[in-house]
Amino acid sequence: MSSPSYTVDEFAASLRFCFRSRDNDFRTIVFVLFVATYSTFLGQCAMSMFIAQPPVSQRLGNLSANPFLFGWLLAFLAILLYIIISTWIEIVWRFTGKEIVEISKSSISIRHQILKFGVMKNFRTEKIPCIFISRHKDNESITALLISLKERRLSSFDRGKLAFNYGKDYFGERNTIRFGSILDAEQAKQVIATIHHKFPQYKCPEKGAG
Repeated sequence: MSSPSYTVDEFAASLRFCFRSRDNDFRTIVFVLFVATYSTFLGQCAMSMFIAQPPVSQRLGNLSANPFLFGWLLAFLAILLYIIISTWIEIVWRFTGKEIVEISKSSISIRHQILKFGVMKNFRTEKIPCIFISRHKDNESITALLISLKERRLSSFDRGKLAFNYGKDYFGERNTIRFGSILDAEQAKQVIATIHHKFPQYKCPEKGAG
């Protein structure tokens, strides 16, 4: 069973789902254009500190005479470079990334992958009571997409139509892990039915919440 949004491979002892990170819809395209323009503007502002008069060598000489100012500038440039690089990694993830979920009787692994690189988490079965369809709604407005840059969705495991509870978080609250954010309601039902058919242990005794 598969769809344009995901594929599934069934093995003797496991299921492997591969979900696209998201649809390339109009909102995402607007989001990317905005971030590209904004990051280019930041880069030009940073470069103007060196290409404006007086000459670069003189400006660097003046900075080296003031260690505090020189250190502040290096820290500023390092932070700016981190923001630009991490933002573009996030954009690449949302356009070309894949979410690979492998489910077996003993564990569940979720990997957010760009090409051959990614972030993965493993979860032990004994701490997973069941897998259910999440009632949590993701806000996908353009404003939410812009704000969500700070969330770093590549390394976040709290978005998706399918979910399971996994112990407690740092604040003692229920820790809900989600996956399959690309799925619509009908696809989510199909995936959960496939999981429960292969592994009845993940069926919920009563309707889950999350």
